[in-house]
Amino acid sequence: MRGPFDGTAQLDATPLHRAEIQRVESCFPGTHAWFGHHTRRWWAYVPWPEPGLVEAANPDALMDEVAKGWR
Repeated sequence: MRGPFDGTAQLDATPLHRAEIQRVESCFPGTHAWFGHHTRRWWAYVPWPEPGLVEAANPDALMDEVAKGWR
């Protein structure tokens, strides 16, 4: 028996996530970024001014948050 959504197209967002991660990390060397699949939020580890985590709802907002502490 098939359910009502069995024919729904599946989207693999992995390539999009990788591209956004690369964009954040290339703009801010030393930063490590990722998308939290459980939290549905974007995260970055920043080593300045003190090491820590930054989070945001989308990649652009994450870049804004990381830029606040950038030297």
